[in-house]
Amino acid sequence: FQDQWNAMFDQLLSFQEENGHCKVPKAEHQKLHAWVHEQRRKHRREELTEMRAEKLRGLGFELAPRRKATWEQRFDELREFRDTHGHCNVPSNGPLGGWVARQRRQHRHGELRPERRDALNALDFEWDPATARWERSLAQYAAARRGAAGGAAGGAAGGGDGATVPPALAQWASRQRKAHAAGRLAPERVEALNQLEGWAWAPHATRGASALRRLG
Repeated sequence: FQDQWNAMFDQLLSFQEENGHCKVPKAEHQKLHAWVHEQRRKHRREELTEMRAEKLRGLGFELAPRRKATWEQRFDELREFRDTHGHCNVPSNGPLGGWVARQRRQHRHGELRPERRDALNALDFEWDPATARWERSLAQYAAARRGAAGGAAGGAAGGGDGATVPPALAQWASRQRKAHAAGRLAPERVEALNQLEGWAWAPHATRGASALRRLG
């Protein structure tokens, strides 16, 4: 048995030297793949001698591979992120970002378990961040227009923003008008803007300039 173990170890050594790791694929190396799993099984049962375990570790072989994080562990990580940053929009790179994207995808396809959906909702989780950002911008723009209406007679009745709203929101409004003109604004967003008091698809300044050009 000692000679057989050493022979298999030599095969693993050759594989590691050729590939730079010990993750033996089953399809190409069925016998070595089975042997590798047998070493891990024996290690869990404390049947693998320390000498053999050390030889395997010397190749960078993981006798107890790290298990994938459970759903609950990732949820706890997300809760910590929310507590730190005030939202759940984790950057897409990294394990947590991939997990968050997976929850949104499963929810979109109706595959997310209800109790998990409810747990995420309790964190104010945004299922569609792009739509949520647009709606926040709409609410901020509407609030800015309402605030300016009392101080400027034409502020709420026209369509031009001028100095009535912060520059960033004025630029956002301009982007909506351009998207609408190009036929790229979603119907539900068009309807939301149409219901906004004082909204016009062509600001007064633009319409006035066009009229002057037509008059020569």
